[in-house]
Amino acid sequence: NVENSFILSFLFAMANNDVKKAMSIIVWLAKSFNLFKKLPYALVLHSKDDIPMRLFYEEIIEPLFNKNHCEIISNDTLDKKALSQKLDEKVIYRFHNTTTPTILEEDAKELVKRLIHKEEYRLNNKYITTLANILITSTSRYIPLIAKDVPCVVIDIASNLEEFCKEKNISTDYYAISPLIKHDLMNFSTILRSVDLNNLSDAVELQHYNGGENRDIVDGDVAVVKVFESAIKNKDEAFFQKIK
Repeated sequence: NVENSFILSFLFAMANNDVKKAMSIIVWLAKSFNLFKKLPYALVLHSKDDIPMRLFYEEIIEPLFNKNHCEIISNDTLDKKALSQKLDEKVIYRFHNTTTPTILEEDAKELVKRLIHKEEYRLNNKYITTLANILITSTSRYIPLIAKDVPCVVIDIASNLEEFCKEKNISTDYYAISPLIKHDLMNFSTILRSVDLNNLSDAVELQHYNGGENRDIVDGDVAVVKVFESAIKNKDEAFFQKIK
């Protein structure tokens, strides 16, 4: 039931009712859900408000793909030992508010490139399977995991869902939206299964990130001094959380 799908309307609201952006999210979801293979790009969601991205991951991604097969990776879990455990044999990686410029003694973006292009990765003296698709979510403007040479689609997400929630006559609170997503999950999974991926992929032209065209994001190609200047100027709380 496409017309009455709460999740579909939520995804469009999350994408600020931009059809191209909403369809880019749906294409990534549908391909990840139906094909069970690594996609050649990462999906990047950026917003000032964490609630829409939390709802997307916790109430849609985890139930669809099985929470045990999804892994959240943050600034605190970027050492060899933690990554060798977290990255192995998963379906979805979620990098959330990762503002560390260097991971495993390389630029942070190199890890994402490796995970996109390789199905196996030697780490901490063992080979791990890296077939998962990559979701990057950030409330920080600084996203060192992406750069011009990292294949990804970057989408600016709504900073609040007030208009959407007003239309639905519900509160903007996480726990008001969550049960409505849960109620529609089976219907939405049926919609995903019925998607004609060939036609959908032809119809939706993915806008791959090309560096500086998104002025609200500071990527992994930006010098560290400029990163600090931007963080201070914009009072980037997620960035300074790492320093704390």
